[in-house]
Amino acid sequence: TLGLHQRNSFQRIVDVVQCEIAPPTVSHLLAVVKEAASRSGLGPYNPKIHQGFWRYAVVRSSQTTGDLMLLLVTNEGPQEAVAAMAEALLQKVPALKSLYWGVSTKVSDVSTTERITLLGGREAFEEEADGIRFQIGPTQFVQPNLILAPRVYETIRRQARLTGQETVYDLYCGAGLIALSLARNARQVYGVESQQENV
Repeated sequence: TLGLHQRNSFQRIVDVVQCEIAPPTVSHLLAVVKEAASRSGLGPYNPKIHQGFWRYAVVRSSQTTGDLMLLLVTNEGPQEAVAAMAEALLQKVPALKSLYWGVSTKVSDVSTTERITLLGGREAFEEEADGIRFQIGPTQFVQPNLILAPRVYETIRRQARLTGQETVYDLYCGAGLIALSLARNARQVYGVESQQENV
């Protein structure tokens, strides 16, 4: 099974064959991941007993270019299995432009990693929102709906009623898109963020 957590459950996974809100290339990528993981002979991670290899497939899709980025998160285990999957993915999914491998041995059921390695493609891809061009990597936080973001940022600018004399603080700023958007109308802007990969 490869999919999403069932509502109100961290143990049950709902198999996703096609995601209705993601581009078709994402569904194709997930199908290839599922097939390659099945062929590997290594089992999925079981959060109840803390055993198994394959943990997460974190997919990013550029709304600007259509490029895909994949972060495969596994338990500690054989690099050969991940290398074999990487080869299959890069061959069968032309839209995949960036492929990372992350290792997590943590008991918590979240897709954070202790170490991360670029297996193929680019380190980051370019994205654009509200006229702001930026690069995004596999673990940075960015608003998930960048098509809607300009309307949200415009509403924030309108509500803030900035005159160009203000100092603005964007707390928990992630990649800083709200801060950059408000910088057009403020004297200065500070983005505050604790996760180094976002800064």
